[in-house]
Amino acid sequence: MAICLKPYTADNFNATPLLPDALQKHKEAGGNEWIHETFGTLFQKHGVEKVLGIGLLHHHFPLEDGEYLTEVRGTSTAWQSQTGTRPSVWSFDAKERSLMPLEFAMDDDHGSVAYPDWESVQMQKFLKELSDLILCLGFNGIYGLVRYPGDDFPGRVEMTVGRANVNLTPIQAAKHDPAYQSEAAWYFTEDFRKRGCACNCFHHGSANSSHTHVQTITA
Repeated sequence: MAICLKPYTADNFNATPLLPDALQKHKEAGGNEWIHETFGTLFQKHGVEKVLGIGLLHHHFPLEDGEYLTEVRGTSTAWQSQTGTRPSVWSFDAKERSLMPLEFAMDDDHGSVAYPDWESVQMQKFLKELSDLILCLGFNGIYGLVRYPGDDFPGRVEMTVGRANVNLTPIQAAKHDPAYQSEAAWYFTEDFRKRGCACNCFHHGSANSSHTHVQTITA
């Protein structure tokens, strides 16, 4: 049975949990310890680690019908058009064996980062094995797929302000005092591993939450 791509709806975006609930589900699933060993091995086996990563399914604010959360140069806002954009985050239903776009980005990478070819034999084999793994672990509905941001990803800090996710540099973000930080997306390339890159979330209490993309250079 082929993995199919379903159309986007704002209702499905809104059906993802808010960040604190998503983090709790991730914690109950076992946290960060097993992610790289379990998922990373599978991504590398199928050669898709420079195309996709794993993301924690969640949202920070609801969208209205006809709105699309769209990133342009690191800032995501609600758009009413998909012109010039492509999906960048997908939900993955392992039981139904289906994908669905959740978030979008302005397509301005000029082909420097590979875009997933969902219908290719390579990708279909990967998705089928991923769905079997997720069902075996009992993790359906917790994780989705995210587009790889490219080698030499510089790091950024995404803060939710109203109905916008605004990115700061790590230096700017250091002026804020986050209550805690938790990873929310994982990539499995040698570039990310060697440079110690992480894609984190932090929130100031339960009412305000944001993504933190942190780059750590290790000796």
